[in-house]
Amino acid sequence: MKTVRVLGACLHGTGAELVTVEARFDPRDRERTEVILTGLPDPVLRESRGRLECALAENGLRLASGRLYLNLVPAARRKSGEILDLPLALGAAAASGHFEAKLLRGTLFLGEMGIDGALHAVPGGLAAAMAAREKGVARVIAPPATAAEAACLGGLEVYGAKHLAAVVAHVTGNGAGLARVAAAEEIAGAENVGPSLDDVRGVAVAKRALALAAAGGHGILFVGPPGSGKSMLARRLVRLLPPPSLEERLEITRVLSVAGRWPGGLASERPFRAPHHTVSYAGLVGGGVHASPGEITLAHRGVLFLDELPEFRRESLEALRQPLESGSVLISRAARQVELPARFQFVAAMNP
Repeated sequence: MKTVRVLGACLHGTGAELVTVEARFDPRDRERTEVILTGLPDPVLRESRGRLECALAENGLRLASGRLYLNLVPAARRKSGEILDLPLALGAAAASGHFEAKLLRGTLFLGEMGIDGALHAVPGGLAAAMAAREKGVARVIAPPATAAEAACLGGLEVYGAKHLAAVVAHVTGNGAGLARVAAAEEIAGAENVGPSLDDVRGVAVAKRALALAAAGGHGILFVGPPGSGKSMLARRLVRLLPPPSLEERLEITRVLSVAGRWPGGLASERPFRAPHHTVSYAGLVGGGVHASPGEITLAHRGVLFLDELPEFRRESLEALRQPLESGSVLISRAARQVELPARFQFVAAMNP
């Protein structure tokens, strides 16, 4: 028995961590196939065992009778999501002797897999590509939409695949091979779109205050009766800000990608977030079971607008102190800590 190692990734906050899938097949003294998955998988990953067996059998990679061991490294950190389906399937196929394990080296595999072997896009393609480049991994194979995200980074060989059979044919050289994915857009072209301050008549003092806030990166509070134009002015702040730099565009895109809101290329404008005052603490600051990004992280490198400021919960407003000072928020859980980016420009409005 030989141990096969395949590289995958799991999302962690707004970033990703590389995960090694270890696979070993033991054919001795078994009347049926048993799949044992270890390494702190979540329920979605534990359910992948059924998808894995069906997909492998559907594509002529049936597992023989025996015991298949699958381990996720590092074992002490919880793994979540369907992003590891493809590396799990490839590791199982290689461990069962369908092809050489060395063909999988030096490549990051991402993707959710259906029971027929069809590959489905997963969030976090750009974050996973960043983690791969940091570790010196040269190639990424993923479903087309996820591969297009990864290709935005540059410096990697990125291939899009729609089916498990296509991936196997590519790594073994027994098929036509996968087409390399090019970047979805040019690096140039960042801009800020949206309503313009030129459309606003009157309120010269408020317009000047908004322009000063944009120039100096200051927070701003509009106070006035209903219908006086507070929200209208706040929504025009993004247009006054300078277009995001390439580094800022990568940061914005990574956050949107992890949140499942990939803009279809590198983000070209700064975000504007205006959550309702009934938003929960976790919805505003971030948190939950998987430490998901909140509104302040989705507004990273952009504008966060809180209308009807006194209606927001006190604990939510108090939690904005640290992000406004440091540009990030630290979400602490019993098993781990996640630091989420939150460098935003704060705008609020309230009645007298």
